Amino acid sequence: MRLTASKLRQEVYKILDEIIRTGKPAEIERNGNLLKIISVSKRYSKLSKLKPRKLTSEDSDNFEHIDWTQEWKLR
Repeated sequence: MRLTASKLRQEVYKILDEIIRTGKPAEIERNGNLLKIISVSKRYSKLSKLKPRKLTSEDSDNFEHIDWTQEWKLR
């Protein structure tokens, strides 16, 4: 997220909590300079970075009726 120093000042705690929650850095523009606030603790969920994707056009309910016994091998 990119914002101005004034916007950061108005919502500093909200912005800091968002950085901690998502792990995404905030970019602050000040006098033509770009600064970043990042979370160095990895307390955010790595799953939050995943983007939803559709892997198949099949209805997932159909997968439970597939016979997989030929694919399984005992060791």
